[in-house]
Amino acid sequence: MKLPADFQNREAHIYRSVNALALFSITVVFLSIALYGLVGFRILGNIDVAIWDFAIIFVLILWVPWFLVGKGLIYRHLIDGMILLIPLLLWVGLEMLRSPQVVRGFTMFLMLLRGYVIFFVIGTFAFNLKNLRDLNNRIFFCGAFIAALSLFLYFYNLGSITGIMRKPFGNTILMVEPTISGKVPRLIGFSKDPNFYALSMTLPFLCGQYLKSVGKLVKFVGVIIIGSSILLTLSRSAIIFLCASWVIVSFILTIFQGARVGWRYFRVMISAVVIIAFIVIAVGTNLNLNVVKNIDGRFHTLSTVKNRLAYIEILSEKLENPIIGAGLRGSEEVLGRYAHNSYVELLYDTGIVGFSLWLMFLYATTKRGITLLRYRADIIPWFHAWVFTLFMSTGFSITYFPLLWIIAAVIWSQPRNFRLEPEPIPPSGLSKQWSPSYFSPSPLNSNLCFSARDKNPINLVQLKKRNLKP
Repeated sequence: MKLPADFQNREAHIYRSVNALALFSITVVFLSIALYGLVGFRILGNIDVAIWDFAIIFVLILWVPWFLVGKGLIYRHLIDGMILLIPLLLWVGLEMLRSPQVVRGFTMFLMLLRGYVIFFVIGTFAFNLKNLRDLNNRIFFCGAFIAALSLFLYFYNLGSITGIMRKPFGNTILMVEPTISGKVPRLIGFSKDPNFYALSMTLPFLCGQYLKSVGKLVKFVGVIIIGSSILLTLSRSAIIFLCASWVIVSFILTIFQGARVGWRYFRVMISAVVIIAFIVIAVGTNLNLNVVKNIDGRFHTLSTVKNRLAYIEILSEKLENPIIGAGLRGSEEVLGRYAHNSYVELLYDTGIVGFSLWLMFLYATTKRGITLLRYRADIIPWFHAWVFTLFMSTGFSITYFPLLWIIAAVIWSQPRNFRLEPEPIPPSGLSKQWSPSYFSPSPLNSNLCFSARDKNPINLVQLKKRNLKP
């Protein structure tokens, strides 16, 4: 059966529209995370609402009609991830009922529920992308613009350090922190915390490493700008964990892609660190900013590290039932503040049961990411950001941070092979055997068929070589 040309043109237009909607939606959520320090509200006395909450609601409004009319597709691996999260969601809901802080325990459960919604919505959008290259480009350029503006405001405000507040309103873009070397200015960008700025900017920094559609000079300048802003946060955790995760990802690439690919990725890290450090130190010297002294002061100020170790010791002594935990916000109730360790907080609040369910999800996501590394280069920045986030979880409370759920959603939503963009008018039309209804509302080239396992196009020549039938 031949499909008419106008039908194929209409379906190709729908395909491109879906791709554009997915790119727009994921970009909006990412920008809301990178700029969350700009706008914040408090409702009902003690419930904080951030800009990303509005962005997620906006994207959800776009997603619902698009999904209901049948244009959205769900990848089977994404469904596996959603099913894997259901026991955790139910268990945390039970822990909410045992929370020593009723209202705040309920808000923490809502944050986990928000992460589940992000995982489903962003995962559905990401699966409908033809590949991740366009998304990586957008994330990179958005990050470069935010980093460039942050750097400009940072150096502009260095002359008025004494009046700096810890909020990026007006002309304030940095915070001042006392160390053994004196007061140290730290860049916080448009976030409320320098560490979370570094966490948000790491993804565009990594996306810039594998851009193919822009000139080398543009990519080089963008990577340097983002990397410089991350360095000026003076975040010890971000600097150490970024380098450590780079080594681990390089090792994984060496195992699955060969020593040449692994060494190339590791070499990029060495080059980036040297060039960024040289530029930041040179610019800082001209502006009377001793970057080396500030970094040394940060690394020699270990009071926060000692405090967090003390938090762990206190919680281990206070926990009465390690199996079911103390209820949501239990660790906060004991310490009077966050424990700044996602794993410790989750273990104390939800017990061994909830902690084990969370570890199962982390393990499955990591395993899925490693599987994709064998086939696709465009997934590398997302997998690297995932490994980096796992490391950062040891120093900060980011289990409910939206960026973690976005990265997980992208990893779970991607098939092993690229999906190709349909041609507006294939020369010979489509036969009934290759009907779009088999997999996608978009007609694909008739030389492609679909794997029953991954539902992604593979070349017929490859099937013939394997003596398989399409």
